[in-house]
Amino acid sequence: MGLFRAFFKGLTGDSPQKFFAEIMNSYFNAIGRGYTHKESMTYVIQSRYPHSDLKQKWIEKRLRLFPCDSNEDDLKELVFAIWLLEIGPKSNPGDVESFCVTRINAKLDNDPIWSKLCSDIDEVYDSLLSSNGKKGN
Repeated sequence: MGLFRAFFKGLTGDSPQKFFAEIMNSYFNAIGRGYTHKESMTYVIQSRYPHSDLKQKWIEKRLRLFPCDSNEDDLKELVFAIWLLEIGPKSNPGDVESFCVTRINAKLDNDPIWSKLCSDIDEVYDSLLSSNGKKGN
């Protein structure tokens, strides 16, 4: 078991892929029920933190700080934000760069932990799309 996976498992009891898939599946289930992209994003946030306005607002603030050009990137940013809030370094919403910038910097810096995290988010997204026959936009 890799260092990142062992570290993550110690924090959550599960693999990072399962954590990311849970969040993305919640989004895709909302889409399947006819919600728009924005409604699905809101659904994920509200259903994950039904009793915490503070956490909902933290996620929403982070998403406003790092707007995305596509629904795919927007969903990945949401997954990354939830990871930051629940598991990652405790910080203000804007203290860690956006998912896309973090992924680029991790590759440039050869940072194995951040690279693995970003790669896992990308792989789970691709896997869910291919297994459900969905198309990203």
